[in-house]
Amino acid sequence: MTKMKHVILALLCVSLGGWGTAAQSQATAPSESGVVRIAQPSTGYTYFNKPGATIDDHEADVRSCLLDAKDVVSWDELIDNNRSLIAGALVFERAKSARISALENCMIIRGWRVIALQGEEGQALSETEQSKLKAFLSEQVGAEEPRGRIARIWANEALNAAHKRSELVPVSTNNGQLSLLYLGKITDLLYPTTNAILLEYGSTSSLQKLNHTASMAERLEAAQRDGAVLARPLFTTSEIEVPASFEKKIGRNLAVADLPNIPEGWGLVVMRIEGKSFKNGLGLGFGPYRGPKLRSKKGIIVNEIDFGSGFLNKGAGKDGSWLIRAVPPGEYRLSQMDVIPLYFCLGSPAFKLEKGQIIYAGTFDLSATVMGPDLTMEPVRAVLAGSPYAERIKPASYVNGTTSNCLGSASIYAIEFPDFPFVEGYEWGSKAKKRFD
Repeated sequence: MTKMKHVILALLCVSLGGWGTAAQSQATAPSESGVVRIAQPSTGYTYFNKPGATIDDHEADVRSCLLDAKDVVSWDELIDNNRSLIAGALVFERAKSARISALENCMIIRGWRVIALQGEEGQALSETEQSKLKAFLSEQVGAEEPRGRIARIWANEALNAAHKRSELVPVSTNNGQLSLLYLGKITDLLYPTTNAILLEYGSTSSLQKLNHTASMAERLEAAQRDGAVLARPLFTTSEIEVPASFEKKIGRNLAVADLPNIPEGWGLVVMRIEGKSFKNGLGLGFGPYRGPKLRSKKGIIVNEIDFGSGFLNKGAGKDGSWLIRAVPPGEYRLSQMDVIPLYFCLGSPAFKLEKGQIIYAGTFDLSATVMGPDLTMEPVRAVLAGSPYAERIKPASYVNGTTSNCLGSASIYAIEFPDFPFVEGYEWGSKAKKRFD
C-alpha cells in the first residue's frame, strides 16, 4: 500500500474516533491489562534489563537500536511535516513517542525486558546527574531480579489479535526512558540531522537535485552523502522492466482468466485475508527480500513489488478475500500490517518464488489469536478450479527471521510464524538470548 493511501486511512481513523488522543491517555502497562500496545511506549519510568548483562552490553544494544528508531516517522510528521509552529510542537512530542516505542520494540526483540519503576523513584532518577543514573543502571541492567516490575517481554504479539497492533497517536510520559536518558538528551538522540522522512520526501540538498525517476539506490546514495545513516542496507536495489502490455496490472489483483497473460518467466502468488477491521488491521503486505524493483517503459519506478490485501484491494472469490498477484522470481517477505502500518523490518517470514512457479502464501485471519498462515490446499484449489494452476500450486515454504531497513516506518517490530525454520544467524525474537553468560 502506498504512503498516500496510508495517510488517507489515518485521517479516516481520526474522523471515526478510532484512535483519538483521549483513548491513548488511558494506556496501561501490559501486566495490568493483559493487552500489549505494540506501537506505544510503556508508561511510567522504564529501563532495560537482561540477566547477566553489563552496562557496556546495554549501551551497545541501545545505540544499535537507535539507528532503527531514528528511521521511524510518525503519522503527524508525514501529514504536517512541522509546517507551523503550534502544530510542529505537537508533532515533535508525538514523533518522540513513536521513536521511543521503536527503541523499546527493538530492545525487546533482542531479548531485553522493559522494567518499570514507581513514579517518585523514576522521576528522581530522570532528574539526577548522569553519574548517579549510570550507577543505578550499572547495578540493574544485568540483575536477575531488577528493581521495579516487568512491563514487557517478547511474546510474538503481532500474531495475536488480542493485542493492539497500531497507534495513530502514540504517547508516553515525559522523558521516562532511563536507558535512553543515560546516553544523553533524548531529543538529540532521536533527531539526527537527516532521517527517513528526508529520504522519503527529498528534503536534503543532494536529494533535491534528483528527479522523480531516480531509483532507490540513487536516493540512498544521495541521502548518505548528506549524512543519513542506515541501520542495515536495502536488498532491493536492482530493477527490471515491466512489459508495456502488463503495466496496468501491476499492483492489481488478477482474475483466473488473466493468468495465462502474465509476463514470461514471472510467477504467481495466491493468498487470502479474513477478519479485516480497523481494530485488527485491514491487510498484510509482502515485499521483495532479495528481488528487483520494477521500471515501466516510460522510465518511472512502479514502486516496490508489494502485494497483499488492504482497504482498497478487492480480490477473487465470492467474498473478495482471495488475492492473486503476478511478480518476478525472487524472495518475498511479510513486510507490514495495515491500518497504521506496523513494519516487520526487525524480523519476519519469507518464501522463495521460482521462475514460472505458483505459490500459495496461505490464509490469514487477522481476528484470530494466531493469524496464520493456514496452508490447507483444498480451498485455494477450489478457487483455481478449471485451470491448470489448481494442480500446479504449491504451499509457501516460509523461513522466519528475514530483516530489512526500517526507513519511513510508522512503527517497527518482528513477527514469527510457528513451526517454520529460521534464517541462519538470526538471533532475535524467540531466538534471542535471554541472558548474557
